[in-house]
Amino acid sequence: MESKLHPPSPRPGIVPRTTLVERLLASQAAPFVCVVAPAGYGKTTLLGQWAERMGDRVAWVSVDRHDNDPVVLLRYVAVALDRVEPIDPEVFQALAAPGVLVLATVVPRFAAAVSQMTEPVAVVLDHLELLDNRECLDAVAELAMRLPAGSQLVVASRGTPHRCRWRSCAPRAG
Repeated sequence: MESKLHPPSPRPGIVPRTTLVERLLASQAAPFVCVVAPAGYGKTTLLGQWAERMGDRVAWVSVDRHDNDPVVLLRYVAVALDRVEPIDPEVFQALAAPGVLVLATVVPRFAAAVSQMTEPVAVVLDHLELLDNRECLDAVAELAMRLPAGSQLVVASRGTPHRCRWRSCAPRAG
């Protein structure tokens, strides 16, 4: 689990992506940032360098195919966020309940807990292209809309995310 919750360690000889990191740092007012490029173009490396510059307000999740279960995905996101700022323990209890209705029960509770965070946070979902479960994508979109003002959802993908309500990830008032 630990390897999913941190950017990969930089390999020796990695070229600093200074210009792109600066562009990402300048985009902090944007509630949604999507880094799209083919495999091997350095999306993860770029976001890792950016996260290092951002400091301790980054919640990182490296998505894999096993995360296409909304309970599994949200558990990882909850743990990542909890490491940035403690979230309501009831979120973890709801995720552990057998037969839970994720969109009806967990997402509203999770969204309420996230909206109570005291400072902006950046939530990184690396390898978003591996998510194809509509319920997972809808849960992520709903959480993105509930992030505290000044927060960001930052995704890296091999293709443009088109299967969910990303257009609804608009800045919140306040």
